[in-house]
Amino acid sequence: MALTKAQQALIARVRAAGGSTLGVALSDPVCSFLAATIIRDLGILDTFPE
Repeated sequence: MALTKAQQALIARVRAAGGSTLGVALSDPVCSFLAATIIRDLGILDTFPE
């Protein structure tokens, strides 16, 4: 499932230092954890075998 340009830009902005209200950059492991949690909560684990 590919991301749109808008989604890619949003992720890049959030991952960058100062991109959030806390001003903290998100590392790859943290982004992976957040994505996995959202996918699990939405009940779409079968869509993302990784």
